Amino acid sequence: MKRWCALSLVVLGCSAWVPAAWPQSFPNKPIRLITGNPPGTVIDGNVRMVSPELEKLLGQPVLIEHRTGANSTIAAQAVKNAAPDGYTLLLGSGPQASILLNANNGVDVGREMVAVSMLVKAPYVLFARANQPFTTMAELIAYSKANPDKLKFGAASQVQELVMAVIKSYTGITSISIPYRGSPPIVAALLGDEVDLATSSAPPFLAHLQSGRMRAIMVASDKRMPLLAQTPTGYEVGVQADLGLYVGLWAPAGTPNDIVRRLSTAFASAIKAPAASEQLRKNFGAEPIGSSPEELARMLETDMKVWAEAARATNFKPQP
Repeated sequence: MKRWCALSLVVLGCSAWVPAAWPQSFPNKPIRLITGNPPGTVIDGNVRMVSPELEKLLGQPVLIEHRTGANSTIAAQAVKNAAPDGYTLLLGSGPQASILLNANNGVDVGREMVAVSMLVKAPYVLFARANQPFTTMAELIAYSKANPDKLKFGAASQVQELVMAVIKSYTGITSISIPYRGSPPIVAALLGDEVDLATSSAPPFLAHLQSGRMRAIMVASDKRMPLLAQTPTGYEVGVQADLGLYVGLWAPAGTPNDIVRRLSTAFASAIKAPAASEQLRKNFGAEPIGSSPEELARMLETDMKVWAEAARATNFKPQP
């Protein structure tokens, strides 16, 4: 099977750029970041962590507004239809995959919005309940073969469904998918023995990993995560795919370039500040990026092709 190399093999140079003359009056009121993800995920967590630095750089509060549902379509449409003045931005994770997997969402982020900055990136992790009779990928495969379609997989998005489809294509495991609205409900479902497996970024599960109520089976990357140093990579257990999410910012089409540059520079500076970078790696297992608008736009285009190939190779059929 073709190896898919998504986030971890995309080299993003964080080159400096010289901004044009920024509007002296911007910003003069709070900036809203609208996200389709629920509270408590890596999506909003990394921004909340650097909020004090952002407020210092921008001189205004940065507020996060959660509009969940429809694979982030509601959030994306709200930003698409907002005034192009820099005060309403989309805070999203891999919206290109949502576009690919949800043809009816009516929002083409690459064409109908302006890239601002990629903030962080993080690999997906395969999690399981700790009271299951398997602790490794080999044991999981053996259990699945002995108990076909008994495993229940909790998914918060079609992107997570596709990640699991890739894992299945390499390992041959089978599972029944159960949809949830966000990672926190999946955490609760795992703790309540409603589901057996989940794919997600690490933060929502960390406390339960430390308490021993959950375990990480593998990290979908070619490099181990410092945060989960004892957890093998997919490449170590036969899943040769780098699958992860990145958190980025987009503005409505028509937003003045000077404002986009102002926002991009401020967010990149806040994310890459030494103290913030250390905490993001330690608490979220995320790699700080802080890219230019051009780098985020290129990432969007490249990653769209990667997910399209993954969907084609696994014969993944998104739900309408």
